[in-house]
Amino acid sequence: SGADDYLVKPLSARELLARVTAHLQVSRLRREANESVRRSDERLQMALAAAKMATWQFNPATQQLEISGNGTEVFGLPEGCTRLSADEAASLVAPDDVAGHRGRVRAAIRDGGSYLSQYRLIRPDNGAMVLLEERGRMIGNARDGDLRLVGVTMDVTAARHGEERVRLLWEAAAVMLT
Repeated sequence: SGADDYLVKPLSARELLARVTAHLQVSRLRREANESVRRSDERLQMALAAAKMATWQFNPATQQLEISGNGTEVFGLPEGCTRLSADEAASLVAPDDVAGHRGRVRAAIRDGGSYLSQYRLIRPDNGAMVLLEERGRMIGNARDGDLRLVGVTMDVTAARHGEERVRLLWEAAAVMLT
């Protein structure tokens, strides 16, 4: 019912003061811990946004995908959209990449392992095609019915374009030298 402590009658003023002091210290420590967690979460969200990454978890039993607040930036989802069904998520993947990506995800779920997948996604906000790299891992306990796939997805489109430019420059330099 919310009680943290009790005193036995007859009350001792010294004991009452000691307990009140202890509870005030616990309350202060709890506030400091909550503030520390809030700041840490803020830093994590800023780092994910800067890296164009989103975290997510997928529940195989319900076929529901929960996406971190950065889903708008990475997946092009509408602001505030943090839940998709497996079919809704698959509909965003480029048709040629759906089977391969689903296969890797299903293997991780079946084997209780992890996977790495690169696939193209068609952003629903602007229709642009982006290249995503996704890492996922099964966690939880089958006995408790708490199995889920958790992971991170990163937009690697710019990096891939940069790699392609470097490759073309090297090829051009090799032609000039011959």
